[in-house]
Amino acid sequence: MRVVGVVAASELADRGTIREAKDRLRGLGLDRIEVVTDPERAPEDPAVALVATGGTEDVLEALMERCPALLPLYWPRYNSLAAALEVGLSPVSVEDCGAVVEAFRRLVERKVLVLGGKCDWVRSVEPTELPYLNAIAVDVDELADVEPALREVRRLLSSAGVDVRSLDEGFLELAGRLHALAEREGAGVITGDCFGLYEEYGAVPCLYFSARGGYCCEGDATALLTVLACRRQPFVANVVEWEGERVRLAHCACPLELVEGPEPCDHLETGAPHAVRGCVGSGAFGLARYPEVWRVDVVGTSWREDQCRVQAEVRVSGFEPRGNHHCLVDRGEVGALEGLFSSVVLSRPPSAQ
Repeated sequence: MRVVGVVAASELADRGTIREAKDRLRGLGLDRIEVVTDPERAPEDPAVALVATGGTEDVLEALMERCPALLPLYWPRYNSLAAALEVGLSPVSVEDCGAVVEAFRRLVERKVLVLGGKCDWVRSVEPTELPYLNAIAVDVDELADVEPALREVRRLLSSAGVDVRSLDEGFLELAGRLHALAEREGAGVITGDCFGLYEEYGAVPCLYFSARGGYCCEGDATALLTVLACRRQPFVANVVEWEGERVRLAHCACPLELVEGPEPCDHLETGAPHAVRGCVGSGAFGLARYPEVWRVDVVGTSWREDQCRVQAEVRVSGFEPRGNHHCLVDRGEVGALEGLFSSVVLSRPPSAQ
């Protein structure tokens, strides 16, 4: 799925204004640029739209209705901001929007492999039902027809510091099939019914996901939206304790570079191979689940046997859980996520519950 750059302009706009607006969008890497002055000509693609002038309210409403995902931009001229606010948009300034535009493009352009749909208990829409996601649905039983990429998976795990000699063969078969299928489909991110994979293969993909990156747990579309927007793979975690400013996060997959002394272990709920054990190292992070972002600090975490295998304790102000999975993200990505989440218009946003 490709992003179109739109110059939203009044029919009275002069050529110089149009030309400058188009140059601003090209400077963001958007090489397909359309000038829209007539609402009937609004595209039906994900769009980054610069409100070039006032008198564009009808065009903006058409973009909001037709585009599966819309990121509005404004500049401090020609009643640009006023027109955007008139129709309820919260646009990002074109003067400082590069990171937000990149996050938007990751959201709509990265290809997602959805295996078996979402887990039954996830209270969100199916990822493949969201028109702005570049998702492909695959049944779990289709994995049986894929030749496992065992050599590539062993190399991936070894390069991440995992001793593959001790790993369960069923896990390696599952990881090899997932890897081969993702490569075949050109998918950068994998999500879906992890427990359906366990029922079929007697193993879970947590350790593979932790080494590979590019994953979201359990087909949760709201968490997936957050993962896609991030530049680096976050820790997708359950909120397992919440008391004032103290929040504990835990899950059985986590990017290995975030974990202090990561060790392969069995998955908590199923006892299946293989998950990751350890604690996230202390530091400044963000905690995000669309449409909210919080600045948090991971503090010294004591590991507990009765919680999912990777754990983190954070201190955060003003936090209220938005559903289950929350993403512990690199602190440097907080600004881009805040800008994206506050401004983006989605044709069918996932439930935050």
